[in-house]
Amino acid sequence: MDKILATIVLSFRSLKLHKLRSSLTVLGIIFGVASVITMLAVGEGASAAAQESIRKLGSNNIILDSVKKEDTQENQGNLLSYGITYEDIERIQTNVESIESVARLRLYEGEVRYRENSATAEVIACDPSYFHIQQITLHKGRSLCLVDSRNRNDVCVLDSSLAELLFPYQDPFAHKVNFDGSYYQVVGITQTPEEAKSIKDYKVYIPFSSAVANYGEVTTTVSQGSFQREQVDVHQLIINLSSAEHVYAAYGRLERIMNHGHKIDDYTIKVPIRLLEEAAETERLFSILLGSIAGISLLVGGIGIMNIMLATVSERTKEIGLRRAIGAKKKDIVLQFMTEAIVLSLIGGCIGVLLGITMPYLVTQLFEIETKISTLSVTVAFLISGLTGVIFGSYPAIKSANLKPIDALKDI
Repeated sequence: MDKILATIVLSFRSLKLHKLRSSLTVLGIIFGVASVITMLAVGEGASAAAQESIRKLGSNNIILDSVKKEDTQENQGNLLSYGITYEDIERIQTNVESIESVARLRLYEGEVRYRENSATAEVIACDPSYFHIQQITLHKGRSLCLVDSRNRNDVCVLDSSLAELLFPYQDPFAHKVNFDGSYYQVVGITQTPEEAKSIKDYKVYIPFSSAVANYGEVTTTVSQGSFQREQVDVHQLIINLSSAEHVYAAYGRLERIMNHGHKIDDYTIKVPIRLLEEAAETERLFSILLGSIAGISLLVGGIGIMNIMLATVSERTKEIGLRRAIGAKKKDIVLQFMTEAIVLSLIGGCIGVLLGITMPYLVTQLFEIETKISTLSVTVAFLISGLTGVIFGSYPAIKSANLKPIDALKDI
C-alpha cells in the first residue's frame, strides 16, 4: 500500500514539472467526458418528454381520429360526410372484447367569453368517461357526469388558467360562460399543467350530448369564399381497455371493423403503447449515436495521453536506466508510467463530470430544451476516462520498461 501511495505522489510530482503540457493533455479528457454526459442528457431529456406525452394518452387506450381526405365525396345537398360514425361505435362496443369504457369527442375552437373577458380556447365536447380515461385532475368543483349527458345539461369544466382569466375577481361557479351563442354553467375547474400555462393552451369541457343539441350534426365552414357543409359524428373516439395486454388484439379487430365500414381511410388509429415502445427504441438508438459521437472526444483525449507519455519516456530515458540499474524491476517502471497516465485521465474525468453536470443545466436555461442527467451516464463517462488512461498509457509504460539499462545510460 505504501508503495502504491509513493508511486502516486511521484506521479503528481512528475506531472507538476510540466504543468502546461499536462493541462493541455487533460483538456481532451475533460471535453470528452463533459460531451458524453451532456449529449446523453439531451437525448434522455428529449426521449423523456416524448414518452411522457405518449404516456398521457394512456397505455391501455386506443385512439381513433376522423380525417378528411381529398377524395372524400359529397353527399346530396353538398354535404361532406366523413370520419367515425355512431354505427362504427356501436359495432366496436359489440365486437371488441375487454373494453372498459369509451369516450366520444367533438372538438371546437373559438372565443369563450364572460362579459368583457374572453379568450380563444379549445372546446372539448366529451362523455364523462373522458375525465377518468385521461386522468384529468380537478382543482375545484366536479367533472361532467352521466346526469349531464342524459339531460343534455349546459354545464362546463374550465382549466384553471382560463378560469383565472375569465373570472379574476368573481367566483366562477356562480356564473356562466358563453361559447358560440350558448351559455354553460361552470361546475368544475381542472388543474392546468405548467407547460400548458406557458403556451396559454386554454380548454373547456362540455357534455357531448349538449354539443350535439346546441350545434347540430352538421357544421358549416367557409373555404375560399364558399360555404361547405360537413357532417362528422365524432371527431375522436378513445377506447379504454381493461389492461395493456388486450391492446394489440383489440387493435387488430378494430382495423377489421373500420375497414369493413369505410370505403376510404377517413380515420386514423393510434396505439399509444406501440408509440411508447417505438419511442423507447428510438431513444436507445439515439443515445448510442450521441454517445458514439461524444466518445470520439475521449478517443482524441486518449491519443493525447499516449503522445504525452511517449514524450515523457523519451525525456526520462536516463532516469529509467538509472532506476533499472539500481534494482528497479520492469513492473515498477510500468506501474510508474501507468499511474501517471491514469492520474491524468482521472483528473480530467473529475473536472469533466463537473462540467458535464453543469452544461445540461445551461442548455435548458438558454435554449429551453429539456435535459435529464442519469447516474449511469455520469458513472460510465467517468469509468471510461479511467479506462482511457489504462489503455493509452499501457504502450508507453511497456516501452519504457523494456529499455535496457546499458542503452539508457550510455550518454552519461
